[in-house]
Amino acid sequence: MAEKLEDSLNGCYNGLYGEVVTMDSYRLKSIDCPIDIVLDCGGNVGIFARFAREVFPNAFIVSVEPNPDNQVVFEKFTNDKNIHLIKKAIGRGKTWRKTDATNGANEEYLSLSDHISEKDMVNNSRAELSDVELIMPDQLISDWAKPDDNILIKIDIEGNENTIWEHEDSLEAIALADYIVAEIHPHAFTGIEKEKAKQNLMHAIEFLKKTHDVEYEHIYLYATKKK
Repeated sequence: MAEKLEDSLNGCYNGLYGEVVTMDSYRLKSIDCPIDIVLDCGGNVGIFARFAREVFPNAFIVSVEPNPDNQVVFEKFTNDKNIHLIKKAIGRGKTWRKTDATNGANEEYLSLSDHISEKDMVNNSRAELSDVELIMPDQLISDWAKPDDNILIKIDIEGNENTIWEHEDSLEAIALADYIVAEIHPHAFTGIEKEKAKQNLMHAIEFLKKTHDVEYEHIYLYATKKK
């Protein structure tokens, strides 16, 4: 790649660059095993994908991103035959697009589940039923990972990670990964929904502890497969 990561987006995403690259908040540089495939759930504009390409030059990277504006920037920014963009959202069943999220895109996609009710979504003036295509991590891993691949999966989907924690098939699939990192978004919920989301997260942590060394620090969940 000719352009430097920090130059390619003309400084428009310095905050995200600082989080992903400068701070290495996903701890990519500390991974001590080869990575064959990176599954990037929440591709945004491609900063993580580009950084993962630099850290793991031989890996194939699959990024999932539902926002059309982000998709356009992603494709221009990555431009790499070994980085594949899936224009879908992580989720299942009815999924709502909310436009009051406290993130750079100001939006999030939330699937109906035991912590998100349809009534709440219908009554939210900043939420609309989304027609975006959906995919879950178990399908991603089935479609893209080979049996002997060393897998890295990154999850940053603005609150809808709780849909993954509730989905046993996806949890079992994620447990195949050598390294898992997820950004947790407790700010996406309030009241009883927040408590249910916390319970889902604790369930996922206990599940992953069977196969991984797990650390939950601030807003990040790190899981490294036990040797």
